[in-house]
Parts: sequence; C-alpha cells; structure tokens
Amino acid sequence: LEIINAIKDTIYENYGIDFKDDFLFTNSLSLHLESLFKRIKENNESINNVYLSDIKSKFPLLFEMAVTSKKIIDKYLNTSINEDEIGLLCLHFGTAYDRYIQNDKYKVLLISPLGAATTENCMTKINKSFNSKLNIVDVSAYLDEVNINKQNIDFVLTTIPLRTTQIINIPIIEMNVFLTSEDEFMIHKVLLELDEKKNAKLVQELKNKYVKKE
Repeated sequence: LEIINAIKDTIYENYGIDFKDDFLFTNSLSLHLESLFKRIKENNESINNVYLSDIKSKFPLLFEMAVTSKKIIDKYLNTSINEDEIGLLCLHFGTAYDRYIQNDKYKVLLISPLGAATTENCMTKINKSFNSKLNIVDVSAYLDEVNINKQNIDFVLTTIPLRTTQIINIPIIEMNVFLTSEDEFMIHKVLLELDEKKNAKLVQELKNKYVKKE
C-alpha cells in the first residue's frame, strides 16, 4: 500500500490528477505489482507488450505517468522495469484517468418544467456542446432553494425565470430551451470561471505543500 500511495502522490504532484480516492485503481495496481514482483523474484522474463508502440503514440500522457511511476517502482522493488512493463502500467492509468475525467466534470442541475420531450431535447443539445465539461446530474421542474447549496452542484441551468428568496452560492444561467449561441456563450463563461477557481485552488494547495513559510 505504501508504494501505491507514493505513486498516487507523485501523479498528483506532477500532473494535478488525483487518484487518491480511486479504490479500483488501488486494487488493480496492487494486483499488477504483486504479479510483477513475483516475476522478478522468480527471474521470469518480462512480458512482451505487442501494443507498446500504439500506447506510446496514442496515449503520451498515460505513458508519461507510467514512466514517472516506474522510478518509484524501481526504488521499492530494487529493480529496473523495461518499457514493456511500463506499457502494461498504462492500462491501469488509462481506466483510472477515464473515471477521473467523468468525476471531474462540473455537476449541473437543469430546471425545466416544459414536458419530458422538450426537456430531453434540451439535454441532448447541452450534452452535444458540453459533454466533455459537464454532467447534468439532476432535472427538476422547480428550484429547491433549501437544499440547493447542499447538493454538491456546480451551477444551474434553467429554461424558466427563477425568483429566489435565499442566497444561492452557485451560478444560475437562464437559457432558451433550444440552446442559442448566447446561451452557449454564457455557459462557456461560467465554465471558464469555474476552471479558474479550480486552478487557483490547485496552485494554492501546491504552494502550501512546497513553499516554506519564512
């Protein structure tokens, strides 16, 4: 477990990608390293990775993360694993990265009391334009002011005007059900603002960790 934590810490420090709570990644990588250690101990030849060239050319970030992790593995196992083994590590980083991307999308509440067909058409247009950046995690006919700040939602999209009586701590965008260019602009604007906040938070965390107070 110590080696896995060291790998997770290094990936976060170098790439800002957090696998710390990904237990599937922990389990799969642990099993892989156990198998690797057994092969080394029994002096078995390394596995021939026939997909190595494709992995290096098509997934350079994953391969770079695996190379970074190799240094830790070499230190802990007192060995030097080759590129074929590094390529196998990429499989674990790839599946973990896919989960990370999905979880890293901004969570959106859609307010739309206009009927199932109209709402579904609206969701399709939003997903077509912003699928890589957001997930519509809930659809409602009205805004629950009491619980909205407790729902871990990043912002609200609404097809109707909203009158709020309480302070809502997240952005609310009123949009046309057909998603106009003006709507897309406003959504992009909010996404950029959220990205800036997220990056600023990450930079501050790294400063707190590495910059010594005078």
